[in-house]
Amino acid sequence: MAQAVPANEIRDIIIGAVLVSLIAGLAYIIPVMGFMFAAFVPLPVMLFRIKLGRVNGSLIPAISTALIYLIYDGRGSDLVMFAGLMILGLFLCEFMERNWSIDATIVFSCGSVIVCGLAFLMIYSSLTGISIESQAKTYIQKNLEMSLALYEQMDMPRDTIDLITRSAAQIQYVLIRLTPAMVIMSMLFVAWINMLTSRSVFKRFSVPFPEYGPLNRWKAPEQLVWIAISSGLMLLVPSPALKLIGLNIFLILLTVYMFQGVAIASYFFDKKRFPRWARIVLYTVIFLQQFALIVVIGLGFFDLWLDFRKLKQEEQPG
Repeated sequence: MAQAVPANEIRDIIIGAVLVSLIAGLAYIIPVMGFMFAAFVPLPVMLFRIKLGRVNGSLIPAISTALIYLIYDGRGSDLVMFAGLMILGLFLCEFMERNWSIDATIVFSCGSVIVCGLAFLMIYSSLTGISIESQAKTYIQKNLEMSLALYEQMDMPRDTIDLITRSAAQIQYVLIRLTPAMVIMSMLFVAWINMLTSRSVFKRFSVPFPEYGPLNRWKAPEQLVWIAISSGLMLLVPSPALKLIGLNIFLILLTVYMFQGVAIASYFFDKKRFPRWARIVLYTVIFLQQFALIVVIGLGFFDLWLDFRKLKQEEQPG
């Protein structure tokens, strides 16, 4: 006979589902910046999954998906996106509980969600007769149309809007071919930002969090740099197919080196004892200013040779 769920756990399930639905609502309601709220959809899922356990914690994504569908009319691709973000939160907790490294936790969680997403798209494609490529084209076209409508509301110059409209076919052509990189980059970023944020959130609510050590000392595996160099060289070959593969790999690895660059910045913020307000300002500049982001990525990439944090010296015996 099934055991009754305690009242306090029922309360936590309801709170978790409401929090996820509110974050999704902000992503729907607030244009342009909505993606920033959507990135934190996994956070309450992670908190209550660890707190409530696998079975009861998994009820939150199910209830949240129903609420998003009913309240925000979250149909089609948007609902699939939110469901995928919630599943990402569940996978992150699964691998966290196994005490895997933070690298393995993020990589295998993102990989698991992508495999689940591909399986869903293949099943949907076989049922409807709509190919995955056609689904991607429809989604990208829809988002381009929404962006143009938003630009018009923001009183963007008419010449700029007309230029984007005329170039829509070319933009769609490029974006479809970069979809693998964009999906993986987005998934890695969301997993990374939620792992960083969950550490302090879990501590505040007395929920156990794995001891990963100082995350500002994190660095990517050294072998990745040669893959990055090889993918960059692929951009120089005359074959369009190889260029496309190289560009997708290169973009994904740029995301990884951005993580390492931010870890380096965080290390020096701690070392110089920057106040919290200054760190917030500097992190905002990093993510909003393209030049600052390029510098941070460069720090992460060249850290293999320059060892900005002197970690190799610390690792040497004696």
